[in-house]
Amino acid sequence: MTSEGETSRDGEAWAMDILVQLRQGRQEAHARRDALAAAVDEIADGFTQLGLEPWESEHKSPAREDMKVPDVMLGDRAEPAATVLRYESAVNILSAADQLRGFAVLLRAERSLMGAVSVARGVFEACL
Repeated sequence: MTSEGETSRDGEAWAMDILVQLRQGRQEAHARRDALAAAVDEIADGFTQLGLEPWESEHKSPAREDMKVPDVMLGDRAEPAATVLRYESAVNILSAADQLRGFAVLLRAERSLMGAVSVARGVFEACL
């Protein structure tokens, strides 16, 4: 049979152990969050590079096929369809990069889960 003092000490030891585990779990969660935010930033950098680099038109590439399409009328002027497609694609890719950066900021801020989810959806839509 244990005395009341021993039970109290066991309860305190158990509570201290739980506090240590909670602190460790919090630190691990922060490290994982920071790693995720860093990875998202890297992806955003890749998207930015992709959006800004000129596209190569290899022999049977879709870009080469786009160049054969007739010009598109934009108001009172005509533009090559390939130029319009490239511009629109670049805008969407760069938009996805911006959305990714916003997502990383929200992850690091730990303020709004719904905000982060909303921005993640914006990334997905921009990628479409």
